[in-house]
Amino acid sequence: MKSKVKCMLILVTFFFFTITSVDASTLRCDKYLSKGYRGEEVKKLQGILNDTMGCNLSVDGIFGSLTKKCVQSFQSTYHLKVDGIVGINTCSMLNSLSTGSLTSTTNEKSASLSSKKVKHISVSGYAIVIGDKVNVRKSYTTESEILTTVELGKKVKLISKAGEWYKIKVGDVKGYIREDLLARDAIIVDISDQKLYFYREGKTIFTSKVVTGTKGVHDTPIGKYLLDISYKSKETHLKEFDTYVDYWMPFVMSRGIGFHDADKRPASDYTKDHYTYDGSHGCVNMQKKNAKKLYKLLDQDTIVVVRE
Repeated sequence: MKSKVKCMLILVTFFFFTITSVDASTLRCDKYLSKGYRGEEVKKLQGILNDTMGCNLSVDGIFGSLTKKCVQSFQSTYHLKVDGIVGINTCSMLNSLSTGSLTSTTNEKSASLSSKKVKHISVSGYAIVIGDKVNVRKSYTTESEILTTVELGKKVKLISKAGEWYKIKVGDVKGYIREDLLARDAIIVDISDQKLYFYREGKTIFTSKVVTGTKGVHDTPIGKYLLDISYKSKETHLKEFDTYVDYWMPFVMSRGIGFHDADKRPASDYTKDHYTYDGSHGCVNMQKKNAKKLYKLLDQDTIVVVRE
């Protein structure tokens, strides 16, 4: 007997031990690291932090309070979201510094890029913006003139790639956006609108009403995440609530938060304000037919952006 599902807050312990090394000197950016994780990836993280930030961490493979504090210092220094979690952006920046492709400060990075020619590789297709109020710049450096600003979810045409930047066209403007602020495929969860939008090659292919975490009590975490499809599953037992869901698609592995059907939640719950007093425990609830469709569409790892 299936019951009304509210999100579990469990640790997926097997995940901590299944991360394999890709390169001795770089981190895997397709997996997230946060407090409580253990293993070789954490050792690499600690080594890079010691080299770049002088944190003097014990390279023991245990992501504890000191490692989290050093990650937060790193994020603050490089103008990243300060949450102590090594996600896509933090991981990419750490790898860039550890391999010597970036210098030690943001200003030096900009000067370095502007002082040498970067080969432009022709690309085609479309992408969407996955950052809030993203600057479109005249050249591929953070010191370049800002031509315009684009909002989260905006579709842009890809022209070419220059290092870590894409040359794009939006409206009548041609300029550059950093690659970490664009995605060809992404899911955006808009909490204020209580809707999910699935984009593929810059086009909206699916939308759904959702119920997110109860406001101020179990808020669905704002941010950018990677949904690893190897962890999606059918007929999954959520141990925390001793209940089953037909479709489970986690995107914040360390907190057991994901998309899933909520069999006992009536259609009348899917309004713009229901989450303010009767939301989930952090997960994104969906009607079963929509959860099924999303499950089928997710055939590759996909960026998930949760916005207020």
